[in-house]
Amino acid sequence: MNTEPPSKTGRDAGVPLVVLSLCLLLTSACGSLSIHQTRHDNPRVRALQARSLEEVEARPIAGESIDRFFRQRVGLIESTNQVLASGRAAPVSPDGYYLTAQHVVDQSPFYLSTFRFKKPIPPGVTVFESNDHFEIVRLPGRLIWSHPDVDLALVHFPHRPRAHFAHIDHQPPIGDTVFCGSDRGKVFIDEKGRRYGNGPYQTAGTILEREKTGENGEWALYETTLVGRGGMSGGPVVDRRGRLLGVASTVQLYWHWDRRMRTRLSFAALDPEWMEHIIESDRITRSRTDR
Repeated sequence: MNTEPPSKTGRDAGVPLVVLSLCLLLTSACGSLSIHQTRHDNPRVRALQARSLEEVEARPIAGESIDRFFRQRVGLIESTNQVLASGRAAPVSPDGYYLTAQHVVDQSPFYLSTFRFKKPIPPGVTVFESNDHFEIVRLPGRLIWSHPDVDLALVHFPHRPRAHFAHIDHQPPIGDTVFCGSDRGKVFIDEKGRRYGNGPYQTAGTILEREKTGENGEWALYETTLVGRGGMSGGPVVDRRGRLLGVASTVQLYWHWDRRMRTRLSFAALDPEWMEHIIESDRITRSRTDR
């Protein structure tokens, strides 16, 4: 996730242990944010995300809970030179094409991180030794299209996602309710037992404005009240019907009326017809290469 100005990454923090958390505790504490706190998962950002869900019903997306809806619809992308995940991606086809933010995949090589369970996680356990319970599988990715002006990219992995977004709307109305979430991610524990990283998240908000569009309307960038932080880049943003509107792109800090620093999140949208044209052209190229 782009946050300005940059700060230290998770690699600089000297973290000894990596764990996977499927459900982190929400905290009610909330205060003014620092730039560093927008970089990774942390109690203050998580509290703001929890607050954004206070008025949201139990099953707000196409009759499903936020966690269940996003469970199979978010890809975790990593690169070889980062400890934390680079970001997320939204599967847009059954044969391994994903929409993501360009800055998530601007360093090669990059991978789709998947896993298979070795043994079940005991009920109620949220922190555990990852190697005891599952094996990480990293599938190499291939960049097929990107656009720096809107921070969008289409990538392909040798993978068939369990679910994908078949319904896409790149021109949602201003004021619409939107959601962003992911059910998994990496969380670090430092020597004092504090948790941070790029773990799971859920947030709800509204579309504030359309910031800019492409000359031919093939892409657009929208600002929202979704609570963002680093590691959410490329994650899908959807409406109440479960339609993919775009992917998380940029976090912006602003001063709230209560004199506390808050975040807003922008998402980048791509015309579905243009996206299908790019994907189909790549399919044809792949079929010729495979002969």
